Formats: sequence, structure tokens, C-alpha cells
Amino acid sequence: MTVSTEEIAIKTDSKFLLYQDLLGGLLISLVASAGMAFGFQQPNSNNDKLYWFIVMVLILLTRFVDWLYWQRTKRLAGKENQSVDLLRFRAGCIATALVWSFYGVYFFAQMSLIEFSTTIIILSSMAGGASTVLSADKIMSISYSTILLLPISLVGLTSEYSHHYVLGMLGLSFAGVMVISGLKSAKFTLQAIKTKHHNDQLISHKDELLNEIHQQNEMLEETVNLRTKEVIRASNVDPLTNLANRKAFSNTLKELIDKTETLQQNIAILFIDLDGFKAINDQNGHATGDIVLARVAQRLTKATTGKYHVCRWGGDEFVIAMVDINITEAKLFATELITEIKRPVELNINSVAVGATIGISMYPEHGATGQDLILLADTAMYRQKLMSHSNVLVFSEQMRVELLTKSKLKAGLEHALAKNQLYLVYQPVIDCQSEKITFCEALLRWQWDGENIPPEQFIPIAEQYGFIHEIGAWVLNQACKDATRWNIGADVAISVNVSVAQIMNQDIISIIENALHSSGIEPARLHIEITESLFAENIDKVISVVKKLQTIGTKVSIDDFGTGFSSLALLQNLAADIVKIDKCFINALEQGGKAIIQATQHIARDLKYEVVAEGIETAEQVATLKALGIKNLQGFFFSKPLTYAQLDNFKVEASQKQR
Repeated sequence: MTVSTEEIAIKTDSKFLLYQDLLGGLLISLVASAGMAFGFQQPNSNNDKLYWFIVMVLILLTRFVDWLYWQRTKRLAGKENQSVDLLRFRAGCIATALVWSFYGVYFFAQMSLIEFSTTIIILSSMAGGASTVLSADKIMSISYSTILLLPISLVGLTSEYSHHYVLGMLGLSFAGVMVISGLKSAKFTLQAIKTKHHNDQLISHKDELLNEIHQQNEMLEETVNLRTKEVIRASNVDPLTNLANRKAFSNTLKELIDKTETLQQNIAILFIDLDGFKAINDQNGHATGDIVLARVAQRLTKATTGKYHVCRWGGDEFVIAMVDINITEAKLFATELITEIKRPVELNINSVAVGATIGISMYPEHGATGQDLILLADTAMYRQKLMSHSNVLVFSEQMRVELLTKSKLKAGLEHALAKNQLYLVYQPVIDCQSEKITFCEALLRWQWDGENIPPEQFIPIAEQYGFIHEIGAWVLNQACKDATRWNIGADVAISVNVSVAQIMNQDIISIIENALHSSGIEPARLHIEITESLFAENIDKVISVVKKLQTIGTKVSIDDFGTGFSSLALLQNLAADIVKIDKCFINALEQGGKAIIQATQHIARDLKYEVVAEGIETAEQVATLKALGIKNLQGFFFSKPLTYAQLDNFKVEASQKQR
């Protein structure tokens, strides 16, 4: 079997530790054995103790000679020397332990209590010392302690005297402790030896490097400078895209602001967020996502041609700082950049594409610090995303007011649930043939500081800052509980909207199941409304959630159908239960909306979907939709959103008479 250089070095160090403490151990054994042989004189055993002492001295003398031999040969580190030396050392230790053990057993019958106690103490002390001194050899450390204590302890346990029994039990317990201690000490010592060996290798390597430094000083100085630059670069560069990271860009931007302040120049900050990147990550994996990010970074670098500063801000966000440029030029550049980013990214077997939405802020017009400028550009980007993707928007003072308002709303919304400021209202969906309520849509409201905050203001904030998960769970639970108690009909269903963030939450199914369980409502009476724009995020994920919802018995409806990502062809693949036609088609019945509604109704009938028309405000719209075969209608013509108390008193006939 081949033995590595490291193993030989470890054995050498182990042997060194064993032998270096041997002389002290021999001296202690000699003194202790002399004390036992001549300190406790018994008329019947004096000669035996003398013979025992002579044997001990001979063994100790032999081990002393072995120690002298080791002193002369310790520099030899061959494999054979290690094994032979270790065997000699072990033999000496075992022999010494056996002689000590023999003393305890052989002379036990003649021992007084003091002598027996002294023997136990001496042997225990030696065993305790051995667990440390012999820790370089696990086998020897355990064996030595066991041989010393086990025989005399067992003899003590067999004695008819209680004090012998107690001491024997203590000796046996101590032997067990020493075995455990020996194992731990041996493990620690072996690790220390290995660490020393590794350190020796490092020191040796360091010495070699120092020699090279002396021989090639100039060349190494250059190498050190290069490595220093690499370290600095690594701490300031994003490893995936090779662009500046957030820390480096923030420092660079501060320097640019200081410089341009003196030169009275402008700086344009472009905050870039990729459109559709999350879907690529989810559908193709993070490895593909990384390739896309790297390619986008290359395109940004090429587009800026080294005259602008580019940074990967984080995730799929990038920031560009452009010096000495006006707003018009910055917008033109950003528009060209979007076109460049949207070019397909070729992969091995297919290609993928992303878009980009860009927000712009200007120094010194919009902000005085880098942090503020980036925040404002981010705000403009987010505002543009709410309107449309893959476009450019420059920050404005109106946005600053909105940003301050948003900050206040965020602070208030964070505690809105705890302060009972959120409540639900319900808008009925009417079957215009039976003039009965089919289901009610739950709508969230927030009253804050005596003011009713519109949902379109606070719901995006809840989604952006993660409040939507807690709020959404509360809405589900409250709506289901209300539906089990209202007086408008035990079969009237409740419809609850869920957002992108909620659908993408892996716990969405368990949250809905908890709402069903805690309220006791039948699953079929719960409708989950999914806004059509969700399909742009990750259609596979949405379809998977829809199937799981239908498995537990709930119904799924597509809200705002026809306004965004979806198409009539999507209805065939999605297998939802209800389609809600957006009010924009209702308002445009005579301008093409009727044709879209007819097509939707025709396909829905074949696929066994229910169709709901939203935003009904006039009797003429009701008549037209009835003629088209749309029977489920919702809108202010029938009722505004009602509180729970108002809903209990709602009558379809009364609402129409009021009109």
C-alpha cells in the first residue's frame, strides 16, 4: 500500500510527541513504583514487591535505552522507521501498564485501605496523564488507561468490603472517562498535527516565494501590482456581467457629481429594468437567465462605447450615468437602447427575447446626490411600467409629489390591518334572466385618516412592498366568512381578486384552503379572479395554479378579458370557469365591441365557460347584452359596491326601480 508524504510526516510528528515526553513519564513511573514498593511494607510481601520493583526498573531502563536510540535516529523519516519505532514505544507502554496492573491485582489481598486508595489514586493519575501525553497515539492512549485501571477496579468490585467496592467503582468510572477523554484528545492532537503539517507546507511555499522575490524582485513587484488591481476590480465588478457593481457605481457617480458641479454640466441617470426576464428564468432556468443578462450587459457596453458609465444594479436592473447630455439626447439614447436590448438572444437550440423599460432622472434638475437620482430614475421606470412596458419616461415634479405621497401611504398601509382600517365592499353580479344575484365580487377599501384611499393607489404599493400577501390572505378569509353569513342567498358565490405576487407565491393554494376550512364555505362558492395581465408574467405557472384551484373545487375567472396579453385562443388552453369581459368593450358596443363580445360568447359556449359583462351603466347596454346571450351582468346600473350590511338589504328589483 502506497503511503503519502503527508501520512509519513503525520506519523513522524506523532512519534515525536510520544517520545519527547517519555523521559518525564519514565521518571514519574520510577518514583511512583519506588514509593509503592518501599512505602507500604508488608511482612509477607516485601520480597515480592522488591521483585516487582526490579521488573519495573528493567522495563523503564529498556524504555530509556529506546528513548536514547530515538534521540539518535529521530531525523530519519522513512516509512519503516516510523512503524518500528511506534511498535517499540507501544510495547514499552503496554509492558509498563501491565506491571502496574499486576501490582494492583497481585498485592490486593495484603493491601490496607490506605495502600489500596493510594494505588487507585496513582493509577488514576497516570491514566489521566496518559490520555494527554499519549494522545498522539489513539490506540496507546486508550489501552494504557484501560490496562492500568480496569483490573484493579474489577478486583475492588469483587471485594466483600464496601470501601473496596466504592473505590473499585470509582476506578472503573474513571477508566471510562479516560477512554472518552483519550478519544477526544487523540482526535484533537491528530487535527493539530495535520494543521501543523499544512502550516509547514505553507511556510515552505512561502520560503520558496521569498527566494523568487529575491531573485526576480522587479518582475514580482509588477505581478503584485497586477494582482492588487485584480482584487480591487473583483470587489467592484459584477462577476456575471463584468459591469461595475452597485458599490463601485455609487462611488463613481459621487465623483462625477463632484466634477460636474464644478464644470456646471448635466448628468442623466438611466434606470433600466428588463421586461419578461422573470418568465425566461422560470421557463428556461437560471442558467439561461444568466446568459441573457450577460448578453444584455454586452449590448449596453457596446452601446455606451466607453464614454458612459454602466452598472448592474441588481437582478435584471441596470443603471447608466451619462455626463454632459440633455434630456432630449438622453431620451433618444434610451429609446435606441431599448431597440438594441429587444434583439433576440440566440441560444443553442432556440432564441429568447426581453424588452426594457427605462426611467430617467437629471442632475442637478431632479436631485443633488447619486442616491436620490437613482431613486428618482427608478420611480420614473416603475411609473412607466404601470402604463406600458418597453418605453422611456423622464422623472417629473408630479412624480416627486407622488413619491412623497407613496411614501406616506406605504407607512400607513404597513399598519392598516392591525388598525382595522381595511374593509370589504361587495358588488353583485346579476343574472338578468332570473333577476337574481349569481355571485358578488369582493372589493378592498382603505380608510386612512378619515380619507378613502382609492384601490388603484394603495394596491400597487402593497404589491411592490410585499404587504399584499398578508392583506390578500385577510381578504380571502373575510370574504369567505361574510359569504357564509349573508342573507342574499345560501348559494350566492363570492369572487375574490388575486394579484401577480399572490399567484407567484408558492403558498397560494394552502392560503386558499385555509380560508375555505376556517369559514366552512363550500369550495364551489369561491371564485378566484385572475387579472388577464397575469399571463404575461408566466403563463405556465398561472395555468398550473388554475388547475390546482379547480382540483380543490374552487372556480377560476379571467378578469378584464381582452385588454392585454390574452386572446380568444387562450380560452381553449386555460380551462377556466368564467370570463369577465372588460368594460372598455361594453362602452364600445357600437364601435366594434359587439363583435368581440359575440366571438367571446361563441367560444365560451363551446368550452362551457360562463361569461360576465362588467361595467354595465345603462338600460341600453343591458338590452344589447341580453340580445347577445350574455346573461351575467355587473355594474353601477344594478348596484354600486355595497358594505356587508347594505348587501343584506339589497334587492335587484328595487335597484332597477331607483333608476
